[in-house]
Amino acid sequence: MSFDYWIAAERWYEGVAGIVFGGMIFVLFVMCFALTKRKTKGGKIFLSTGAVIASILLGILLINNQRYEDYLEPAGHVTPAIRRKEYKMFQGYQPILRSEQDFYARYHDPAGVAATGLYEKEVVSIPVTYLGKSGRHYFFEHEGVVFRQYENSVHFDPEAEETLLMGSLFHLADRQYESIGFVDTEYIFYEQIVIAGEDDGKMYDPGDEGLIPNTKEAFFKWTFPYY
Repeated sequence: MSFDYWIAAERWYEGVAGIVFGGMIFVLFVMCFALTKRKTKGGKIFLSTGAVIASILLGILLINNQRYEDYLEPAGHVTPAIRRKEYKMFQGYQPILRSEQDFYARYHDPAGVAATGLYEKEVVSIPVTYLGKSGRHYFFEHEGVVFRQYENSVHFDPEAEETLLMGSLFHLADRQYESIGFVDTEYIFYEQIVIAGEDDGKMYDPGDEGLIPNTKEAFFKWTFPYY
């Protein structure tokens, strides 16, 4: 999607469309009161003129909604995690409240970021040491820190040569979008841990498991799903 198309579509849906729709409703509302005068010459002229104006406004709505409909789906995936400004009618692009930015700072939504179509994905992988499994957790070590990860996002790959913590970053494909508040993702989106197939069956005694941090606690610059 081109930058110019996004700008035009956003201004339409976030401002102009509401004015056009409101104008059409106002004309129809006034016409309802004019129905009592529909048999007079003035009433007929007023109703005819109102019908023409309402039809024109409706046509503008239908044409532009169809023209810019491709904007709606990707725009629905935009959050303060990747955008620092929002468009406001008569004010232009204004900063999003800092509190709202902070709330979304660690929002884990790699699929949503990709769905905007505005970003290029960078795969991130960090080698970690696989220690073994205990119960439903797998245990790893990275730079002297032992951590654990629940089994639902840990996978064995018979072709893998080493154990990797996998994630992704997203970078804007078109830097023009920075002018309207879009930014690269700050945190790495966690995806999975891939263990070399040869290590399958390895067990580990963690001692007091509660004292061992999970992956989320061990990697602060990463974001994680809510499980």
